[in-house]
Amino acid sequence: MPQAINLLSLYDIHFTEEIAETAVTIEGNALLKAKTVAEKFDTNCFADDSGLLVDALDGAPGKTEKPTSKP
Repeated sequence: MPQAINLLSLYDIHFTEEIAETAVTIEGNALLKAKTVAEKFDTNCFADDSGLLVDALDGAPGKTEKPTSKP
C-alpha cells in the first residue's frame, strides 16, 4: 500500500468533456465516467453518479435528472 494517496478532481486535471450517461443504472453511469477518465489519463480512477432517488416520490427525480447548476 502506498503511504499516501493523492486525490484530484476533474477540475484539477483540466477535464471538461461531457461524458454521456448512457447506462441504465446510476452505478453503470459512474462506471462509464471512471473508465473514460482512467483511459484518457492512464491512471486509476473512481467516480460517483449520485442520483437523487426519493422513496416518497416513487424514486423520482431519479437518474435522468441533470444538475441545475454548474460549479
